[in-house]
Amino acid sequence: MRTLLIDDETHARHYLRDLLKLYPEIEVVGEASNGLEAIELTNQLRPDLLFLDIQMPVIDGFTLLSYLKTQPLIVFCTAHDQFALKAFETSAIDYLLKPVTAERLSLSLKKINREWEKITQVHAAWTRQEGLQTIVCQRNDGYHVFWLNDIQFFLKEGRYTAVQTETDGTFLTDLTLDYLEAHIHHPDFFRINRATMVRRDLIRHFHIQTHSTGALEMNGGQRFTISRSRLQDFKCWFLVQNDA
Repeated sequence: MRTLLIDDETHARHYLRDLLKLYPEIEVVGEASNGLEAIELTNQLRPDLLFLDIQMPVIDGFTLLSYLKTQPLIVFCTAHDQFALKAFETSAIDYLLKPVTAERLSLSLKKINREWEKITQVHAAWTRQEGLQTIVCQRNDGYHVFWLNDIQFFLKEGRYTAVQTETDGTFLTDLTLDYLEAHIHHPDFFRINRATMVRRDLIRHFHIQTHSTGALEMNGGQRFTISRSRLQDFKCWFLVQNDA
């Protein structure tokens, strides 16, 4: 799991990083020393797990959660026990008191691994022989499941895929665009370039550009390029589907 350590005390971050070296499933991808740094890093790196201090300058650990574009697993680490109830109200996985002991961290990692396994199994459970019918997504208010008919298009966004829905806005899924292309067998979806997959009935129009590429506009006004290598297949797919 890709992990961020967020604490305004340098020695606390380094101490926790050293303890986490014993767990090969944990990859510490960054550290933040205050809430502003934490928001920027989390939204940029989109980690799976945060070890998060509560009392920090400018923005505390609770407040920064509302600014996150994704919903990583949260483990609060603090020297104060009076925030425990509020922490679990935010759906935190665990609440660690400093100084964190190796034994207590081991118990926490067991909880984290169980939760991570559940999330992984959710994705697998929705995959059937007929292909993906629903997509498990996340946003700062938690996890959501959408049917393909709820989705307008998919966009590659780093190691994640952005999922644009018709009524609820944009979410993220851990499934890559390559995986989605291989496992969505629904005839209304087509990958038009390396970074984009669209739904046919929401395409307003398309045209051929110079250099043998194409361009299309969605009903919502979004414009995308059809790559040269996919243009001929796209025309066949689009025209056949519209004639059907």
